[in-house]
Amino acid sequence: MTIAKNHHYIPQSYLRNFAFEKNREHYVFVRYRGEKFHTVNIRNICSENYFYTLPSDHVDPNIIETFYANNIDNVFPLLYEIAHNFSIEEVDQDTIKKIIRSAVSLYVRTPRFLRMYTEHIKLMLANLHERAQDYPHVEKAKFLGEEIDIRTVDFKQLEEEFVQKGKIIFLTQHLDVLEAFVESRKANCIGINTISDNSEFITCDNPIILANSKTGDNFNLLDPKNTLYLPLGPKHMLAILPESYEWSGGKVLRIMSEKDFTIGINSRLENNSESWIIGSKDSVNNYLVDIELYNREIPENFQRLDDIKEKAKLMDELNVVLNQSGGELNVAVITKIVELSKNRLFKDDPNFERHLKNLKEQGLIQ
Repeated sequence: MTIAKNHHYIPQSYLRNFAFEKNREHYVFVRYRGEKFHTVNIRNICSENYFYTLPSDHVDPNIIETFYANNIDNVFPLLYEIAHNFSIEEVDQDTIKKIIRSAVSLYVRTPRFLRMYTEHIKLMLANLHERAQDYPHVEKAKFLGEEIDIRTVDFKQLEEEFVQKGKIIFLTQHLDVLEAFVESRKANCIGINTISDNSEFITCDNPIILANSKTGDNFNLLDPKNTLYLPLGPKHMLAILPESYEWSGGKVLRIMSEKDFTIGINSRLENNSESWIIGSKDSVNNYLVDIELYNREIPENFQRLDDIKEKAKLMDELNVVLNQSGGELNVAVITKIVELSKNRLFKDDPNFERHLKNLKEQGLIQ
């Protein structure tokens, strides 16, 4: 049996959306681990040799790589089509599951997720070692289903053994984590953010952004209140939204975004990156210029930050009214939308302009 060698943990079908084509090959502008930016073929980034290969004593060493190729990586063109086709307002549950599965795979299939798992193993072993000193009368303990003689074992060697076993556990069980997430969010809607100005998204080797206003940076992947963001290309981003009354059941919520939002997302992506920052030459260079300007301690930036916080607060108020009232055509919701549309922070907001236009066409406001 031939064993595939070069395993892309960020698939080429995804990276292609950020690339330019030359001689039937696809290239992106990248920075690798702090080096200078340069152009590279997408075949040569975000991959590790034999990363998904199972040991030969397992059934098929290629089974995970084959699963990704046949069930995940071929869905990204569909995602890209949904992002670009504004006539798509809803997708069926089979499609929503494909979308969620493919997007969230970019969180659980990466070297970072494996390292998070192995670091957890190391921490648990360190705790076991420490506890062993506190209870000298205890001779044996269970660890990941195995009985250990904690009085004679070499904990350093044990750590090395369990890190190796940890990768096998990761390979055989991370798809279960993925499916658990899909099942927990299959009734949710998806959002598509489209940039309305000349700013562009970049991406990276860990492109999933988790956001939760309640827990801050302490994330549980399976928390149903999380919002997950994934840039799909320079101008579009997928959002897997928390469950709500109004937007559920495969609805596609389309939102127009501008530079402030783009820079915020790109900054998170840069922070997520372990090795690769990826994009077009223009998107990367423009982001580097913009983030330097936005980080300056000048009055304009302090005002911008205050405006962003105030706008987020007002949007939270709208969401509270929306969820309490049971739909965006409720009188209380319409009243709140009209009220916010008069605020300077929403005056030229394309999303509010679209809402107001729809409400006028339905005769619900003057």
